[in-house]
Amino acid sequence: MGNVLSAEMFKLRKEKVTLIIFLINLFLVSVFSLAIALITRFVGEELANDPDMVAMGMDVMFSQYSTYAPAGAFSLMYQFIAIYAAVFAGFFVCSEFETGTIRNTLSVGKSRSGYYLSKVITIFTASIILAVIGTAIYVGIEMLFFDFTPGDGYVVNLLLLIGGKFLVYLTYVSLFTMLAFVLRGIAATLGIAVGFAFLIELILHMILNAGFFEPVRFLQNIFPYHHVLQFNDVFLNGVSGNEITYLTSVAVCVVIIILTTVIGLFTFNKRDIK
Repeated sequence: MGNVLSAEMFKLRKEKVTLIIFLINLFLVSVFSLAIALITRFVGEELANDPDMVAMGMDVMFSQYSTYAPAGAFSLMYQFIAIYAAVFAGFFVCSEFETGTIRNTLSVGKSRSGYYLSKVITIFTASIILAVIGTAIYVGIEMLFFDFTPGDGYVVNLLLLIGGKFLVYLTYVSLFTMLAFVLRGIAATLGIAVGFAFLIELILHMILNAGFFEPVRFLQNIFPYHHVLQFNDVFLNGVSGNEITYLTSVAVCVVIIILTTVIGLFTFNKRDIK
């Protein structure tokens, strides 16, 4: 798999779509982060003059917004990374079905499983690089506008959050890579993946939160977005007392990653490549 993976990483660096997505991410995150900082700062100043909000401690929360910025970056930008993962899956998998690149690669004796896993690793690597850049920009801008005062256990909670973020992004990558190998069409893959990440799972998550659906609320666990919120909750409130929440989210993400990978590999291995 080593040679295939090296070729995929080289392709990732050289393809124009990588540069385009990088620049789009840089622009959107910068504008988005600045807008959030300015709006939050304005709201925070308004809250400082509201006795009721001050009594609830809301003024303190807004004055130290950068302390919570890593969770904010995760909640507000996870969709960007999910969509980028979908675009990478579409262009680096579906386009190669259409051009015959996959057929040519397999014809020289390369393993289908190795080829599939190299795609997952490459797309995940690109997604994590974009996530790190986006988070750094977001946190940096928030620190320019707000005080940073980490409390006890902050480093541990932050590391748990980072681990959770990586796991959620791998979940999206595994899911969308499977879709690309099953559907083989760029339009279908992007349509379903983007629709799911940007709209469907948010709507279904809100519906399941309604009191009427209490008996089936556990179905929220199938959505990566739900685990974004769960990992954020552990970061904001501390791991003590939230161990079950964190471990449950980790376990569910791992199960989704394994299932989607098995389905994708099974489909790829059983189909003829023309």
